[in-house]
Amino acid sequence: MRARGWHWVALALACATAANSWPRRSKAEDPDEEWARKQADWETRNGYMFYTLPEQEPPKRDLPNYSGQDSNPVTKEGALWIPRFILFPVYLVTEGILRQGLGGGITKAEEKEIPARVIDAFRFGEKQQYIIFPVFSFDLGLRANIGVVSSFGDIPVKHTTLSAGALFGGIDFVSGDIGITWSPPGKKWSGALSVGASRRADGLFFGLGSEASKDNESRYNWVGYDVGVNYTVEPFRRGSISLDTGYRYRVFGDDVSGTTIPDLVEEGNISSLPPAYPQGYSAWYLDARIAYDSRQPRPSPGSGVRVSTGFNLGLDPVLGNTSSSWIVYGAGVRGFLDVSGHNHTLSLGAIVIFSDGLRGEVPFTEVPAVSGNGPMPAFVGRVLAGDSASVLNFQFTWPIWLRLDGKIHFAVGNVFDGHLSNFAFEDLRMSFGGGIQAHGAEKTYFEFMAGGGTETFAQGPSVTSVRVLLGVSRDY
Repeated sequence: MRARGWHWVALALACATAANSWPRRSKAEDPDEEWARKQADWETRNGYMFYTLPEQEPPKRDLPNYSGQDSNPVTKEGALWIPRFILFPVYLVTEGILRQGLGGGITKAEEKEIPARVIDAFRFGEKQQYIIFPVFSFDLGLRANIGVVSSFGDIPVKHTTLSAGALFGGIDFVSGDIGITWSPPGKKWSGALSVGASRRADGLFFGLGSEASKDNESRYNWVGYDVGVNYTVEPFRRGSISLDTGYRYRVFGDDVSGTTIPDLVEEGNISSLPPAYPQGYSAWYLDARIAYDSRQPRPSPGSGVRVSTGFNLGLDPVLGNTSSSWIVYGAGVRGFLDVSGHNHTLSLGAIVIFSDGLRGEVPFTEVPAVSGNGPMPAFVGRVLAGDSASVLNFQFTWPIWLRLDGKIHFAVGNVFDGHLSNFAFEDLRMSFGGGIQAHGAEKTYFEFMAGGGTETFAQGPSVTSVRVLLGVSRDY
């Protein structure tokens, strides 16, 4: 009986101990954290452990792809060492310095929606369809200029766009144009009407064809008026036909500082004044171009081929004292290889252009030119112009940010007399350089470029032309 009573006492003490150890929620210990802590302590001491899922935080938002590039690394990186090695200094500046410098800044700006706010500052209208924004251009060798461009959607009628632009680089540098574009939705054609006028005093002339040389550098001023109509259609998949017709007027002069074109004739550097200088010309023209491009629109891989051909027919009834007519025609082909699948693209292209005077001579500003915006861009303006031209051009382009591409180029070619009559390997020259350019741009575009051009191989391929271009340009 005594022993049995002892067992009851021990059992009572054990129950009391367990009861005291169980966490009782008191009024003083009201917070939920204290209750949870005591409950966990009791479960641990008494050999119990209840596994519960921790309270989950909302998932973090992925960083937006501000660069527009695929997050996957380049899968064919080994193939990229060739162009990077050839023009490593240019690649270092554009990819390593500019891209990285832009990258951090643009990412922070995008996070704070600064670009959208800036763009909105130049947009207005009920649907934000009206745009007015500034442009500028610095092109070493030409006159620096500033300007403004504008675009007004659904004016004057629906599905039309009224555009206008103007540039100013001094009292003797004024350009402007106004136009209307009609692009019906769901249709594969568009039409445009434009009117423009220019007065500039920074024309460059280095001679024509075989006489083109840095030693013949001279300048001229000019005044021009243009009226044109354009019709563009896509008759088949990835193919396009563009027709332009209109009226063009030009008159030239020597009201400039430095060496003029008449000075070159007096010094015996060129045989005669170029055709249409200084009296100018007024011509009705017809321009036709057809192109086929097998590449898919971005962001699809950029491999494919582009083939194009076209002609420009001009008729000037009052060139000098006689009528004149001419034709400029040519063709080009370019192959593209996307070495990464993400628009890191190697391309090689060839182009030939000819001009013939059907009656009289071809005005010197109408003959083919491969400099400026042509396949040898390290030469500024129209310094490489002649009756015919042939160029082989290599390029490597890669996406840098948003709609910006890095680009390096290397080209071999030149301008020649009629029908490549004096073509020779030793008369070829080189153009090389690199920079940044907006892809998909048409008439208004951003571009940075630095490059160099050489003399012919026969004269020793020393660099005689340096071009630095920076700006948001308006292409007139």
